[in-house]
Amino acid sequence: MGAWIFGGYPSPNLLVARELCRPGQPNPATALRRVAGLYYGKANAATVVRAWKLFSDAFRLYPFSIPFQYRSPLHIAPAVTWPLTPTGVAPRMYDTSDDPEVYCEPYGPETIRTTLETMASQWAKGLAVLRQALDKTDAAYRRTAERDYGVAEAFFLCCRSAANHIRFCALRGTWGSSAGTRRQLRALVADELELATRYYRLMRADSRIAFEASMQYFVLPNDVREKILGLHQIMAHLE
Repeated sequence: MGAWIFGGYPSPNLLVARELCRPGQPNPATALRRVAGLYYGKANAATVVRAWKLFSDAFRLYPFSIPFQYRSPLHIAPAVTWPLTPTGVAPRMYDTSDDPEVYCEPYGPETIRTTLETMASQWAKGLAVLRQALDKTDAAYRRTAERDYGVAEAFFLCCRSAANHIRFCALRGTWGSSAGTRRQLRALVADELELATRYYRLMRADSRIAFEASMQYFVLPNDVREKILGLHQIMAHLE
């Protein structure tokens, strides 16, 4: 765990751990506000902590399993291409497939999809509160706050996009024979185009996104551009 945690340094989590290790058994609420102030300024600390609480509550829903942890597209979902025809490619560690039946074990695709959608909905509430703090952050903290907000937004996009991927895989088999399915897929592709575009902008603004210390970059901005081009091609097929 040490390698993974310290590989993500610097992060608010490690700074909170540092504060809690100070002599005198610091109050956790005080430690959280102190770290929040480092990112958004002391005046916004209480608002940031409220947002963190909402994020924490949402993340409690995370559907942990080894297949989902290592084989799902969650960590890079907005960059994962969407083939209209199943590829049959078996997933490897952190190299996902387009078969949700494999990476959604043991819960099943529908349970994972609805859970991710609920997580994203609740996470969005935290983003709205965090945006309030960001909008009030003064120039001295602005760049740090924007980068922190971008990380939070990236996770929201990953949850939404991973849920979309599961829906897409479930619907694509009948797109050629069902007008109703084509309508659903067009709406899904349009939504995914928005998510991927937002993710691309975040990656261009912050090189930390999609980087992990032991694995290096999972995806790069051009991978997201390829995803976006592929989505436009799918839309053309559906129309």
